[in-house]
Amino acid sequence: MFSFDHWARWLETKAEEARAAGFDSKLTRELHVPETDADRSVALNVDWPEHGLFGCFAFWERGLCDFHVQGDDGPVVSEMMLDANDDTISQLFDRFMGYFGGQPNA
Repeated sequence: MFSFDHWARWLETKAEEARAAGFDSKLTRELHVPETDADRSVALNVDWPEHGLFGCFAFWERGLCDFHVQGDDGPVVSEMMLDANDDTISQLFDRFMGYFGGQPNA
């Protein structure tokens, strides 16, 4: 089961937490990807320019998740079509944020 509305609100909180921790972050609703336009979606873009990293964590109502992290020297990770459900979404997000190496102010 995937409670999209619950997790979309949760991601809003994570965006606020990321900003408070020193990341530049922006929440986007309704990504326009032709294959998924029929699905509601939400994404969090995270930028950490001091370390040359930026990324996007996105999920769709149908229970799919993608995340990507890019560094100054090229792609760091690109994971697509991951199973997003009530049991996995927070773990996927933690995995995504792990590529940023922890808190920017640390």
